[in-house]
Amino acid sequence: MIDKELLKILVCPICRSELQVIENPNENYKLKCINTDCGCVYPIENDIPIMLADKAERPCPKCATQRDWNEEKGNLYCTKCNA
Repeated sequence: MIDKELLKILVCPICRSELQVIENPNENYKLKCINTDCGCVYPIENDIPIMLADKAERPCPKCATQRDWNEEKGNLYCTKCNA
């Protein structure tokens, strides 16, 4: 489990919103951005959060397709619905 003090200072690297822990008994813990327009989910491996945009699950809020990360512009975009 991730340290509670660490969780207090971590923010989503894409939108800077707070994160919440997702507990799933069948998977490792994950961190999810609370911003519904972002909604990125970051893996936690060996109690270390992997806070990289290219490693995150980036579901589109409109169609749930994995969005692409544009490193140069620093934004997410959906190739399916252009959101």
